[in-house]
Parts: sequence; structure tokens; C-alpha cells
Amino acid sequence: MSSKAIKTVAFYSPPLTKRKVKALNMLIDNYLSLVNFFVERGLEANVSSKIRLHELSYEESKKIIPEGRIHSKYRYTALEVASAILKNHAKRGGKRPEIKRRFIKLYHENYNEKGSVFRIVKKNKRYFLIVKVRKRREITIPLIVSEYQRLFIEAYFNGRLKIGEAVLKLEGSVAVIYIPFVREVGERNTENIMTIDVNEKNVTLSVFSQDGSLLFSKYIDISRLIVIDNAYVNAARKLTSRLYRGINPKYLPRWIREKIKRRLKRWERRKEDIVHKLSKHIVDVALSFNAEIVMEDLKRIKERILSDDNKNSLNRRLSLANFRKIQNFVEYKARWHGIRVSYVNPAHTSSICPFCGSELSLPSEGENKDPMGGRALYCPSCRKYYHRDFIATLNLFKKYKEREQEMCGVCVPHEGLMKAIRMGAVLPNGVWHRGRLMMTMSPGYG
Repeated sequence: MSSKAIKTVAFYSPPLTKRKVKALNMLIDNYLSLVNFFVERGLEANVSSKIRLHELSYEESKKIIPEGRIHSKYRYTALEVASAILKNHAKRGGKRPEIKRRFIKLYHENYNEKGSVFRIVKKNKRYFLIVKVRKRREITIPLIVSEYQRLFIEAYFNGRLKIGEAVLKLEGSVAVIYIPFVREVGERNTENIMTIDVNEKNVTLSVFSQDGSLLFSKYIDISRLIVIDNAYVNAARKLTSRLYRGINPKYLPRWIREKIKRRLKRWERRKEDIVHKLSKHIVDVALSFNAEIVMEDLKRIKERILSDDNKNSLNRRLSLANFRKIQNFVEYKARWHGIRVSYVNPAHTSSICPFCGSELSLPSEGENKDPMGGRALYCPSCRKYYHRDFIATLNLFKKYKEREQEMCGVCVPHEGLMKAIRMGAVLPNGVWHRGRLMMTMSPGYG
């Protein structure tokens, strides 16, 4: 069984000429005018379907932006974007949708390049993106291409990858293009099962054979992400107190808004860099053991854990946590290699003993209070201490096998249980770990 796997790669241009920047800004303005028009018409008619929206407003949109000013495919993608915005608004409600980011969605056909609004070309070992504005009007954008990015482009030229609809943005005079590369992947015939427990300060993973024997386990400290959050929250406070001084943010000078924007962007980039390295390391381990991946179903988790009863500091900390981001990154990197990813109910995974089913409790006053760095739980039936995150991976394996209608016990011996866990941490230059494990390095383009 094959499925489509997508990996989006960001490309940057060198600073463009004023003429090209002006032309791209005009194209983006026209495009966003179309999107806003379709959204307004959809809200008036209470319609979110792309087909109904097309019937209602497509011809009328030609009066807003005449056909001669923009390529017809931009009108088509604007309709798609507006339909997605309307469906999301109907689902979540709230205030009227407002488009704050300046972007344009570029249509592409793999089997008919003439029908696409962009194409990638190679001239004298340099790469260029050619974007159609309208008939007989194109903009050529040079691309800064690293070795990693070049692998994707060459794989596309050789027919191993296809291209999806790209997104173009302008950051000053620099164009940023997000191009999704698509390929057909068959699902791997896996031999083992990897379970992953994602927490605020750590990620714990365990690899089991089909009969329940533990093959490998690792505890990865991700508190580096919390350090970054704290540093930027404190910096944002100082910046706010120094620059705002009671002024409404929208009336701040442009240079102040740009400074705050750059600071926030760097914050996001630093966190994403660490999550990328962590997720790649996890997928490399899964490839090494030829294992499918099982994780907790944490969708909408922040709606459940954020509460008015919590302290503001706790709510802020939880809102900045990266539970779903880590899972999403692991999933899309795993699917690129054909690794199956499943989710199970997270209820009680850290509070039930996987060996006897008893409810775990905190160590009592007379016991050793903190044998495992504050993560210890005690089983009164087994009379053993367990690491709560490691126990969660065992319970995830058990739940997954039960869901697959194969009732299975866990074959990990009680004695020396915690000796099976290897320790590691996420650092700026990658994932550091103790112990030796031969791992295959996952290729960038397949």
C-alpha cells in the first residue's frame, strides 16, 4: 500500500531589485484582494464549499481584479485559500477572519508545466524560480541553494520527486519560497514497535519486539526548550517596558515593530531547530530497529490542560510547551520513510502498573522520596519504584497491542528495569546521548 509523503523545503533569494520587489508586492496585493473578496462573499452567503463559492463569486471577482492583471490560476488558488479559511471559521467560530500575513499560493501541475504559474530552472550551475504574473509577464528569482536543498531539486529534475503548490512571501527585499516535494512511498514491513511519551521537559522512547521484549529505551532531556522560552519571555518583558511605555502597539514606530518581529522570529527558529534535530534522531532510531511508531493522541491537549484555576505562570509555561509540535515533526519525517505512525488513548498511561495493573502512587513519607529525579512512582503490589515516563512507554505498547486485538504482556524483567534506559539531552548542535547504538542516517530526499 503506497501513500504520498510530503516534505516542505524553504528557499531564500538574495536581495531583489526594486523593480522585482515592486512587481511581487503588486502581485501579492492583488492576490490578497481576491482572497478577502471570496471570504466576504462566503460570509455573506454562509457558504464555505469551494464549488458553491465558485458559483457565487468567481465571475464577480473579475470585476475586482480584471483578468489582464493576474494569471487565472491565482484566482483558483485564492478560492481554495478562502474556502479553507471559511471552513475553519465555521468550525471554530469567533470573530470575523482576518488575513494578517502577506503571501501568495503558487499553482503547479507536474504533468503540464505550461499550466503552472512557477517553474524551477538551472542555468550555469545556478537555480532560478520563474514566476508568472500574467500572460507574457514573468519574474525571475535567483535562489540560494544549499547542498541539502540541491538534493531535492535534482531529485525533482530526475523524476524521483514531484512538486506541490508552493507559497511565496516577501521579507523586505528577500523572497522566501516554501516548496513541498512529494513522493509515493510504500509502507514498510516493520518488525518492532517504538512507543514515544512526549512531556514538557523530556521525551522517552522504547523499542519492543512483537512479543513484548524490550530492545532499547532512551530518556531525552528537552529542558533546553524551556530555557529558550524563559530567556525570550524575560527579554520580551524588558523590551515591552522599554519601548511601549503605555502606547498602543499599532501606533508604535515601524522600527520598533520590526525589532519585536525579528526577536519573535528568532525565538521560533531556535525552538524549531531543536525540534527538527530531536525528531530526526527519533526517526533514525526507528529506522535502525525497523520499528513502527506509536504515540499518545494529544490533539487539543492545551484546551484540556490550560485553566483559569492555574497560575498565570503555569498557563504561560504550558501554552509554550511543544507536545504536538514534536509529534507532528516526528510523524511527517517518519511518513517520508514509509514508517507507520499510530496514536492511542493517553489516559492513565503514567498511573497504572503495566505488570500487575495496580494504581501507582507517589513514594510515601517513610520511603525514599526522590530516587529518580522527581519522576518516581511506587507500585504497592510489585513493591517496586518505576520511572513514570518509562512506564508510560510500556503502557502505550500494551494499549496498542490490545487495540490490535492481541492481548500481550510486557516481558521486561522487574530486576534492573531502570538500567535499560539510556540517557540523553537535546543540545544546540544535536542530540547528545550515552551508550552506543548503530543508527542509519535518514537521507534527506529519499
